[in-house]
Amino acid sequence: MQTRRRASRTTGSDASKKRHAPTQYTIRNIPADLDKAIKARAKRLSKSVNQVALEALANVVDRAVKKRSLRDMPGAWSKSEAERFDRFLREQRSIDDELWK
Repeated sequence: MQTRRRASRTTGSDASKKRHAPTQYTIRNIPADLDKAIKARAKRLSKSVNQVALEALANVVDRAVKKRSLRDMPGAWSKSEAERFDRFLREQRSIDDELWK
């Protein structure tokens, strides 16, 4: 199994804030029946093959997979956050007649 890290794109003052990119694996010689089972599970759960594989690996080492949060997506905002976003959109959609003369 090969592992590889992505190169960081931070430079200069950003270097102190640098976060490590996730490790990537290349797994070879996956048996056909295992491949089929992983793909079937991904389809059944409406997940990516990658997510199903990560969950399987995490289960083997008794570690939960950190889930990505959709908290910042529209529809998950509080009423005040949604109102602030709507105000911003109204401002952006208004036409400044002075700019079009």
